[in-house]
Amino acid sequence: SALLHAMVEQESGYNPRAVSKKGAQGLLQLMPDTQNEMGVADPFDPVANLRGGARYFKKMLEQHGEDIRLALAAYNCFDDETEILTTVGWKLFRELSPDDLVASYDLVTRGIGFEKPLYYHDYYYEGILHHYRVRGADIRVTPNHRMLVSWSPNSREYFVESEGLLARSSFSIRTAAEMRRWEYPISDEEIQIAAWVITDGTIIRGERNKKKTCRVLIYQRESKSYLIKSILDKLGWEYTVRTVRQNITEILGKKLKSPCKPIEHIKLSKESRDKLLSFLPDKKNLPAWVFSLSKRQFDLFLESFIDGDGSRHPNSKRGAQVSGNVCIMDQLQIVAIHFGYRTHCYRVGDSRYKRLQLLPNQPQTVIQLKAQGRKKPVFTCEQYKGKVYCVSTRYETVVTRRNGYVAITGNSGPGSVATHKGIPPFPETQKYVAAIMGRLTPT
Repeated sequence: SALLHAMVEQESGYNPRAVSKKGAQGLLQLMPDTQNEMGVADPFDPVANLRGGARYFKKMLEQHGEDIRLALAAYNCFDDETEILTTVGWKLFRELSPDDLVASYDLVTRGIGFEKPLYYHDYYYEGILHHYRVRGADIRVTPNHRMLVSWSPNSREYFVESEGLLARSSFSIRTAAEMRRWEYPISDEEIQIAAWVITDGTIIRGERNKKKTCRVLIYQRESKSYLIKSILDKLGWEYTVRTVRQNITEILGKKLKSPCKPIEHIKLSKESRDKLLSFLPDKKNLPAWVFSLSKRQFDLFLESFIDGDGSRHPNSKRGAQVSGNVCIMDQLQIVAIHFGYRTHCYRVGDSRYKRLQLLPNQPQTVIQLKAQGRKKPVFTCEQYKGKVYCVSTRYETVVTRRNGYVAITGNSGPGSVATHKGIPPFPETQKYVAAIMGRLTPT
């Protein structure tokens, strides 16, 4: 057909012995995995190559509603429950606006940056999705999705289609970046006291005699309040302390085994309050400077946050968990994944609170496809019927979240025959599709 002629001319220039730098072979530049899938024994046999390429392209046409342009680009995508990280937080793909900047991962610097997507992919799909579920990851993608994997932790990372991973016993996926930042100009004590106020403090604003008022108080048990007072003393801030004994015998209908311990109310003086509000104007969101901290400073912030509203696992390698309002937990997770923390953020019941689990120094998660003795399978093929989504970015990666688990994977680049040539940036895909469509248009 005219379409196959246009594809051959664009792919190999009618050279049946053509081989790309990435190993694509023959007239239609088929990769070895596609050759095996389509039953092509000899990719340099022009007839076999054309038949295999035609069968593959027919498959792409069926998946993309007979839309030639979509089939040529063969976008590899996520299901409709996957979120993507943006500058305003986590969003479902279908909620993205044209002005949103999305997160992508730089394989060279191992850092996360934000950029405007080069293209947005949104199409109807009916077929198999690959679902990977382990402690630390939940990924559900089309079989041709480009996964970012390494064959062992901390080794070189590759883009591999999901289908190409099924023959392996195990591989590692990235769940966090490993950014390096300069120190932010703020003292350690200011970082710590901000964390304590966010977790156990309150900023009370009101009005008295037509004048605006504001008070800052921090509440904590006597056994822990010394941590707060020590920080305030180092800052040279003035405060007063009042001990309150609580006569509480049950919480949410459950009787307490022992009476509540006394609580200390630490009230900042006016001067101390003003100093605090200069870098922590409210506690509904993390202050902007938290997103600019170095790893050492963030670890310091997190330690105080855990002291205030979290707990540490007895085995330090198992990390810690914290809880708080949905907005704060989502923001804390975003900062944590910049610094190598494996995280899981989930809602507590039907409440407006979330719990965040953090495991330090775990930027990758191992997926063992052939693990023995698991109650639930690590990998399943699931029938799907509905919309799938993705974006194209300059670094060819996206930062996603599903069911509270973060995963950094490849994004939609060129697909089908174009993908087999080594996944160039998306502008080249547009040129590729335009070139083929141009050859189909009579001059």
